[in-house]
Amino acid sequence: MAQLNQLKTTSDNMSIKKIWKSHTELPFYEVRPTLTADQILGEEKEKQFEIRKLALNFDTPSTNITGIPNGRMIKGIGGATGALYKCWYIKLKESDTEEDKSRVNNDLFYSPCGMMIGAFLDYFQGGYNKSQDKRHKFWKEANCREEQKMLFESRIKKIMPELRNEKSLLSKLEALGDHLPNHRDIQGDNDNFRIQVIKLPNDMIADMEMIFEEKTTDVVSEIVNRSYPYWKVHDLVTLATLCKRTTALGKDNKKAPVMTFRRGVYCLVENNLDNSKQPHIELNKDGNVYVVSKNLVEPLSDLKKHITLYIKARNGDAKWSS
Repeated sequence: MAQLNQLKTTSDNMSIKKIWKSHTELPFYEVRPTLTADQILGEEKEKQFEIRKLALNFDTPSTNITGIPNGRMIKGIGGATGALYKCWYIKLKESDTEEDKSRVNNDLFYSPCGMMIGAFLDYFQGGYNKSQDKRHKFWKEANCREEQKMLFESRIKKIMPELRNEKSLLSKLEALGDHLPNHRDIQGDNDNFRIQVIKLPNDMIADMEMIFEEKTTDVVSEIVNRSYPYWKVHDLVTLATLCKRTTALGKDNKKAPVMTFRRGVYCLVENNLDNSKQPHIELNKDGNVYVVSKNLVEPLSDLKKHITLYIKARNGDAKWSS
């Protein structure tokens, strides 16, 4: 975090509203928050999720299950396919929630959905025995669920080394979870959580092309090149909502938000970096050059040859040779 704080803060002049008005004559509307104030301040009642939602998260654990450790990369799945972000906690405003405290490996941690994890625990402990549950291929007899639980936890630990040594993993995640709806936005409801955009979702870019046409590349560039302290998620929700065009305009003259940034359509990018080794460059067997900040756990190949690497920097081109 110390390194991040040395970077120059971006001016508020690069707001979503200014970007919108600079590239289209269509009207700009405010977008309502994804969660209401009552949902944020009050605790959601426990509910039983449909078994199909458990099945989806069993195959690919979303951030509804894992949460997001500070500094981790996440990618879009389902309706957010194509997206790639890096998630940060940056202390910009005074806040005293549990999420503003170091909770995992002495670092900040964005919460998973405690209710969904609780639903998994209920299932593994013998729940979900209605006739409609039994018809789903995910459903197993109670005496077969311990094996399912072990497989599920192994999938989580594979993408979440921060909790790899946790013996009661799901119980730990449930304790770290919030009691907010599962459609809460990633990094949402706390301005200290920020998103560094590397790539936007494919469907969102397609919607942007309908609005901005030949200017789309310029708009995407402004989003991706946003420097520290990056974006609040609601800024990105606003852009995605306005580009959708089909979202309703309410009596308050605000639009209802799209669900493009809900935490159920993102998952952690698996981290295969070994922090004990020095930075260097790997060359894979196909001859493609990969720049890595640390050594990969498994070397890409034993091929050794002289390479010249050109890096396109924001302030010009840089060349490095080895």
